[in-house]
Amino acid sequence: MKRRFQSAARHTTCPAEIRSWCNLINAWVDRGLLFGGEYAQSTSGFDMPSQKLTILLADDDNMLRDLLKGILRDGGYEVAAEAGTAEATLEMCRKLRPGLVLLDINMPGRSGLSALRTIMKDMPDTKVIMISAEATRERVQEAEDHGAIGFIVKPFNAGRVLDEVAAAFAKTAPSDEPPDASAQW
Repeated sequence: MKRRFQSAARHTTCPAEIRSWCNLINAWVDRGLLFGGEYAQSTSGFDMPSQKLTILLADDDNMLRDLLKGILRDGGYEVAAEAGTAEATLEMCRKLRPGLVLLDINMPGRSGLSALRTIMKDMPDTKVIMISAEATRERVQEAEDHGAIGFIVKPFNAGRVLDEVAAAFAKTAPSDEPPDASAQW
């Protein structure tokens, strides 16, 4: 994601206070706290995300959720909520409508794959990345077949998590409308 307020911060004669404000504004923009959390392409040519970048973390391991939360916040994303069960995940999804859910497959009670099916049925615009130590071809294919747009294998590193999240937010939902034949490319 490109920064939108760089010019003042790049000048060597720019006071530190202005650089601090530019950094603060960038953080607010990245977290959806400016412009109502919904963005469109700016007329000034700045690169702005097209979707609210809020994330729900769903894993029964508290330490793993804390690790993921730290990685995501360092990456400029807002962690909207956390859940430790599939049922709590579904409740939070209905309540918060996050842009993305990071969902563990193996959870107590109902499985993450079962929750994925419900999310895709009830909230099809919500993007889901599955997380699991079981990264067999069959498991990954099953997750994709049910609507997951990514898969993170445990143990993971920060770069892999941020790459998957960025890719998820870069993907757009297919449109129900046919392409406009008169559109100019």
